Amino acid sequence: SNKNMLQFITNSDSQINVIDQIKGAIAGGCRWIQVNMKDASDDDIKCVINEVKPLCQESESILILSDRVELVKELELDGVHLDKGAMLPTQAREILGAGPIIGVAANSFSDISQIRYFDIDYISVGPYKHSESSTAESPIVSTDDYASIMAQIHEQQIELPIVAFGDIETTDIQGLWATGINGIAVSNAIANANDISAQTAQFISLLDTPNKIG
Repeated sequence: SNKNMLQFITNSDSQINVIDQIKGAIAGGCRWIQVNMKDASDDDIKCVINEVKPLCQESESILILSDRVELVKELELDGVHLDKGAMLPTQAREILGAGPIIGVAANSFSDISQIRYFDIDYISVGPYKHSESSTAESPIVSTDDYASIMAQIHEQQIELPIVAFGDIETTDIQGLWATGINGIAVSNAIANANDISAQTAQFISLLDTPNKIG
């Protein structure tokens, strides 16, 4: 139901702290926040969540956490995003029960075909580019790759939304959106912006504008 499907993923390497990143993204109109604090302790994550959960509820924003399934359950968050090599979706579903969102990262159509029958809610496909902060060894997924993945998804009648990720900038949106993907996840370009809410709003306006031909 999130029409423009912009997901914001927090970035612990930014000069701006994670809480302020989230406040800025929500102020800019983003309604899907993914807290990604890989090296943080559970307690550090809890502090952030306690601060931002009320803001997300107020603005009706979805709040999910990377990988820490037990914390998602304990803190009653909207869901979890499982990176490649994290817990199996089946195990996460067992822990979380039927309600919460489970997103899973993939690198190729072959990855997608392996997870399509799990009880999951969306698939993140990337990286579109490698960022300095990404440790992923996965091959880059080009615009052509996304287009061919989407063609195979329609062919095989896979109903799961596909979200592109991987150092995506505003200048990448038009080409990516034209491939037929359902959403875009952004971290660096928003978290490192001089004005986080203005940059978020710019991404959203680009996603809300149908591609003009010519």
